Amino acid sequence: MLASLEYAVEHLHVPLIVILGHKGCGAIEAVCEAGEQPLHDHLRALQTHMQGIHKQVLECNHRHDAEVVNRLAQENAKQQALTVLRDSQPLKTAVDRGEVRLVYGLYDMETGAVAFFDLP
Repeated sequence: MLASLEYAVEHLHVPLIVILGHKGCGAIEAVCEAGEQPLHDHLRALQTHMQGIHKQVLECNHRHDAEVVNRLAQENAKQQALTVLRDSQPLKTAVDRGEVRLVYGLYDMETGAVAFFDLP
């Protein structure tokens, strides 16, 4: 994924990268239900990629109601955007120079609305 984003920014001069989560995310719900227990197959990889919100997942005490799942989905999108900056020096440089904007968002599948957020 990072290689594709780097190519898009460096060669196609894409001005915007959006990391988008969605409300009611079943994968986030599965990670909440699992807590400290490792999940299987690709869900385990997701669980690993969600380490940035591990503390919040544990604090939800296996709750996975809509409010918790949606809050964690938004936080996960934020953490994934921060991971892009951490793991890709070319993208971080482009963002720092103002050549590209990196935002994260939360998509509401029921209404079609997207809330966008800037990184701190």
